[in-house]
Amino acid sequence: MQSADFRKFERLYEAFIDSFSGAAGGVIASLIFYPIENFRTRVQAMDKSDQKGVKKLKLIEYLRQILDSEGYTSLYKGLKVALIGNIFSYGIYFWWYRFLKNYFALMLKKNQLSSIEMTAVTTLAGSISSVFSNPIWMLNTRMAIQKSKKSVFVVIKEILDTEGISAFFKGVLPNLILVINPIINFVVYEYLKVFALNKYGSERKIPFSAIFAMSSVGKILATFATYPILTIRVKLQADKSNSENKIVNLL
Repeated sequence: MQSADFRKFERLYEAFIDSFSGAAGGVIASLIFYPIENFRTRVQAMDKSDQKGVKKLKLIEYLRQILDSEGYTSLYKGLKVALIGNIFSYGIYFWWYRFLKNYFALMLKKNQLSSIEMTAVTTLAGSISSVFSNPIWMLNTRMAIQKSKKSVFVVIKEILDTEGISAFFKGVLPNLILVINPIINFVVYEYLKVFALNKYGSERKIPFSAIFAMSSVGKILATFATYPILTIRVKLQADKSNSENKIVNLL
């Protein structure tokens, strides 16, 4: 039998493996889908007058307008910051997710946590990740929507000079509310995995297609539920004033 000390080490080791895997997955996904993320950020950051113009143009025409005036590479503005953001966000999130999941399972002496317990785990992990990664995502928003091609360091200096260091925490409150995104995602995934385990017998026997389908369903439901909050976060981070009270006008 394994000793208690070895089992504790194994559980800690699992947290680092999940952290690395989550960060690597986030980086790969960002490299593939970043142009779409960039375009989404631009649309969400627009003010009312710009939104009216885009509604007349339609999104596909607005995208064509960006490509014609700024080129294809403009959709990669802020990519480096996004990659760093994904490493921090997913790395921190998955480390705490696995650590807390193992901790609760050990303390409660359970092999399978309940939905309520999983919600507590994802809430804590998501909150920690949101606070620490918010400055990076705020910077990514500014890089994505800028008209020119200023370097990361120039943008950081401009923010510090005109808005102060507190500006990097704009949108932190909606970012904390966005914790419900992974909660919905992973609770749905874990719920569906129970059915998969009953069908296939063990986690190793679950085919990739089933894992992909379960992950997709969880992410789709989470995205639909939290998209309005994400829009508010982007608008706050894009706003260059020193007050978040202007969000009402931004909307």
